[in-house]
Amino acid sequence: MKYLFKLVSIALIVILTFANCGGQAENKTNPTDKVESKNTDSTSTTKNDESEDVEKEEPKEEKLEVKFLFKTKSQDDMPSSDISISVNGKITFLESVVGEASLMNDIGGKNSITSCGSWWAGAGDYFYAAPSKKGVAVHKGWQDEEQEEQGYHWELFKEISK
Repeated sequence: MKYLFKLVSIALIVILTFANCGGQAENKTNPTDKVESKNTDSTSTTKNDESEDVEKEEPKEEKLEVKFLFKTKSQDDMPSSDISISVNGKITFLESVVGEASLMNDIGGKNSITSCGSWWAGAGDYFYAAPSKKGVAVHKGWQDEEQEEQGYHWELFKEISK
């Protein structure tokens, strides 16, 4: 009788243990089950004509980091500056101009990101950068102290890819 009681107790413990584990196993995700999750990246899921899920990349607005760089030198008391532009870290040489170049405010168009210029002996050369479809459009202008018309005479100088 003693053994029968121990045997029934062990069987009851085993049955209860497996019954309890079985309830927890139902909450686990089967690897073949479809899991819904929130989409936190820049892709979205759409259905195509055959009702299959297709991921579509949404356009991202790319940030432009643009700045003018100068290397000024002087020869025979006449300063000159090598002007380059950095677009997202890629440096492109633009031109050597007479005078000491510096950054300038409010000389470019309304879309101007940054601008610079130099003035020497009554004349100046100027540049401004603006966003374009390809990346950055660099415009060049000039002024002369004896010019009759107003403004910088802007022209597209160079277009630089992103």
